[in-house]
Amino acid sequence: MPVKSTSKAAYRENRESGDSNRKREQVYAYVVNHPGCSRNDIARNVEGMTINCACGRVNELMAAGWLKEDGCKHDPVTNRSVNRLYVNLEAVA
Repeated sequence: MPVKSTSKAAYRENRESGDSNRKREQVYAYVVNHPGCSRNDIARNVEGMTINCACGRVNELMAAGWLKEDGCKHDPVTNRSVNRLYVNLEAVA
């Protein structure tokens, strides 16, 4: 599926403004302070963070090796099983 021009523009704008770097740092800090949290937890508890943004930043941090998923937990709001996120200590060491 082709990427829409509005998505490309939004990506460029976020990259140029440094917004995605700041949000990535916020996500990483949240996981450091709340090991075993989920993407939903991040979206609910980090000010200004939507679930789409949380998922994107988590995926970037996982691709870079900074975060990892390990296990699942029940999300009481969605009533679904969600993946737990942790700092990848092997990458940090």
